Amino acid sequence: METVRNRPAGLEATGIVLGLALVVGLMLVAFGLPAVNGGPHDVPIGVVAPPADATAVEQALGSDAFAPRRYADERELRAAIADRDVYGGFVLGPGGVTVLTASAASPAVAQGLSGVGTTLAGHAGATARVVDVRPLPADDARGAGLAAVGLPLVLGGILPALVLTRRFPARPWVRVGAALAFALVEGVLVASVLTWWFGSVDANFAPVALGLAFGMAAVSLTVLGLEALLGVAGFGLGAALFVLLGNPLSGLASGPEFLPSGWSTLGQLLPPGASATLLRGNAYFDGAGTATASTVLTCWVAAALLLNVVASRRTVAPPAVSEPVTA
Repeated sequence: METVRNRPAGLEATGIVLGLALVVGLMLVAFGLPAVNGGPHDVPIGVVAPPADATAVEQALGSDAFAPRRYADERELRAAIADRDVYGGFVLGPGGVTVLTASAASPAVAQGLSGVGTTLAGHAGATARVVDVRPLPADDARGAGLAAVGLPLVLGGILPALVLTRRFPARPWVRVGAALAFALVEGVLVASVLTWWFGSVDANFAPVALGLAFGMAAVSLTVLGLEALLGVAGFGLGAALFVLLGNPLSGLASGPEFLPSGWSTLGQLLPPGASATLLRGNAYFDGAGTATASTVLTCWVAAALLLNVVASRRTVAPPAVSEPVTA
């Protein structure tokens, strides 16, 4: 039997076509804009040099690619790198230019700093010495393993939400519990692959696993809450938000400073971007620089739980009405 339509088929088909076209267009913008307009923007770096030389370096950097900060000595600059206040920097002295990089923070920034340092040294007729103060593990010197986690991390939140909404349609707290359990199991699994198979992580297994679980839980619980309140439209909204926007704007591969201005901020406010920052900080910097990311994920989880609370109250069955007893 044909389904009775409340609106003309032609009008409904037109709406579907236009809606899908808009989704694909947004997908192109989300994935293409960072690639087209990407590049370093206000990357924080440190400079150790006498005032006149420091000014010359800042003028030589010129564009908005770097945001230089002055430090008293090399030790202070190294501490700032370890705390993730800066990505690296330059130390100017009688022996030439020492370039301090941290490829674990961003291979792209480390490569760029090395090139800039060589140019600065050449202008001064000196030599440049590059020191990677926090290198990536030798088994994954390009950081490819960590960069590959982005999409699996998002899908690790969406796929269980899809299965659980279909299997337990009217039991929101069963879905929440199962989603949290899955996130913990999958966090351990992904951390195990990164550590013992890819060699992308060489320490801090437990924080890495818990951080991955935190990110997947934020995605999964949010999608569950949206679906419980809005149905299929809610699931689509959550998937679009995290896959079409969150994943390309996460900055996991190169760093959020390589995204266009404004987009980088948005990316860090979404679970994929916050998870990327949390993962890199836990994996290579003993948790330094992860406070904001942890706060963002906490807010998403709290909001998601609130959505599920609202949904659970809507799905509570009304009390049964007892039939009158007839003699």
